[in-house]
Amino acid sequence: MKFLILFAHTLIGFRITELKAVAEIEKIDLFLNADDISSVESQDDSISTSFMVIDLPDIDTAKRLVRRSILVKYVYMIFGKGKTYEELLLDLDNFDKNYLDGFTWKIEVESFGKSYPWSVITSKINQMKQVPFLQKGKVIMKNPDKTLTLLEDFGIGNNTAPRSIYFCENICESGRGDIYKYNLRQRKYLGTTTMDPELSLIGSNLAHARKGTIVYDPFVGTGSLILASAHYGASVMGSDIDIRTLRDPDPKKRVEVNFKQAGTENLLVGLFLGDNATRALRPFPILDAIITDPPYGIRAGARKVGKKIKPKWKAVPDGFQVQHFPQCIAYKVSDVLKDLLQVAAQMLRLTGRLVYWLPTTPAYKETDLPKHPCLRMVANCNEPMSSLWSRRLIVMEKYLDYSPALHDNLDQEEYGQTTAAHDGLREAIFYNPNPTLPSHSTTDNSPISPALQNQQEDIKLAQMIKKKEIKKMKKEKQRNYKP
Repeated sequence: MKFLILFAHTLIGFRITELKAVAEIEKIDLFLNADDISSVESQDDSISTSFMVIDLPDIDTAKRLVRRSILVKYVYMIFGKGKTYEELLLDLDNFDKNYLDGFTWKIEVESFGKSYPWSVITSKINQMKQVPFLQKGKVIMKNPDKTLTLLEDFGIGNNTAPRSIYFCENICESGRGDIYKYNLRQRKYLGTTTMDPELSLIGSNLAHARKGTIVYDPFVGTGSLILASAHYGASVMGSDIDIRTLRDPDPKKRVEVNFKQAGTENLLVGLFLGDNATRALRPFPILDAIITDPPYGIRAGARKVGKKIKPKWKAVPDGFQVQHFPQCIAYKVSDVLKDLLQVAAQMLRLTGRLVYWLPTTPAYKETDLPKHPCLRMVANCNEPMSSLWSRRLIVMEKYLDYSPALHDNLDQEEYGQTTAAHDGLREAIFYNPNPTLPSHSTTDNSPISPALQNQQEDIKLAQMIKKKEIKKMKKEKQRNYKP
């Protein structure tokens, strides 16, 4: 059977990756045309589309495919299609003439890339009166048995005529409505680095979070990622090096509050104080997924336990070791990712997934990605944040058992990240007075592209804003100074 998927017009590069992940969770064989994939994920307005036709065995399979998808809006069963109304009506002549017999139904008109007044919508519905199978059943506008939809795809460009016209039945909505359940405006406990619900739910889909699985976040923060995994029935736990995010003196400012609000507090296994560099958990393969957003220095920098170089450092007195919080030092992003992959290699079960966000700059290259012999790359989706930087959602799968004899003390080449662009990301954005952008050589006299020129202007603007912030802070200190 032919079905039509309508994607939400957002996160275009994530669409197919999430759809495949949901198909794997539901154990659905999904065969996609390469041309359709390129059109759905294309950034070129002339060929980009939010519609994709797929083959599935039945309606129940179509419902299972989209019921937890975040980037799909609707799925339709196709009755007919064409580039013009003449082609569409000709195609509809071959459809089962008794399909609507005994059912109530109505017709809706939807157009992507164009809007119509009510008079035009009415005329388009009247065009469909001659379709043979619409002569059966009864028309009712409120709560009909079947909702039939006339869909026109004009694309994103200024097209005067539709590229495709479909007449189909709306089978069901997707799981996109779950975004509003976890709306940040209604969430009780938030932080400066709280991940938005759309990306959290997508990440949980890519991690294959579901009932019976255990999901762990080593940089749990306010718990957005594991909260989304618990929504799909996974048992979740998390750790963080900052005790304040886990055990705030105010009981209303704790991660557990969000789980109670969502009704999934029974799925929260626990939260504990932990350092990603030292690994508090025993290195046994007990996890089905690790999903995390490591701190990379834009809003918050990473830290690990370590002794600061101080001339008057003193040892912790006897009897205070248990209550003592150790000193922390800076934690390079490349070291964070290296340790993260080591944890995944040791603690994931075979076929378990590591899903993490990686910050990148325009200087990104494939060798920036961390590697491990036990893990293989599954997906690499890019979300542009500005012309200065973007972040990538990286999905890796464990396919080889971890062996201490083989995989301890790997050399730098085996870990990857050779001259990684994400090291010193904050300095590259805010503090570098003369940033070097790889897309243009400074040694030749070729003209600078408009995109690169905008990029350089954004850097200058960011530096100006930073200088103003520093001046404002100095004035505020002087104003509040009391001798």
